[in-house]
Amino acid sequence: MANYFLDTSAFAKLYHQEAGSEYVEHLVEQKGNLAVVSRLTLVEIESVIAIKVRRGELDSPGQDVFRRRLPADLSQGRIRTGPPIDESHYREARGCWSDMGHQWRCEPWTQFNLLLLYAFGRPA
Repeated sequence: MANYFLDTSAFAKLYHQEAGSEYVEHLVEQKGNLAVVSRLTLVEIESVIAIKVRRGELDSPGQDVFRRRLPADLSQGRIRTGPPIDESHYREARGCWSDMGHQWRCEPWTQFNLLLLYAFGRPA
């Protein structure tokens, strides 16, 4: 049993077949595992899907599948969203970023999501 925080690029692999999709699907489907996304990821995934449609990587039927599957995954608990973010979490994330952000090698939004996740583990 393990908990997994999916950033937007990993989350997208559940809704569009690409390199790494089988691995992410396996993590999510394994009994006892918990997959969590941030509320920000739910906004970003809409952009990712729109970009894939514009590029021709995803057709209209594929977009329709995404539109049905995402709400179902959320309502059935297959994917869970992180808790609401308040001002104290942003302050904590900003403090972590200024202290440690230069050490990380990942996209800014991924850093932000990870920092918020870290902040939830500490008292507000």
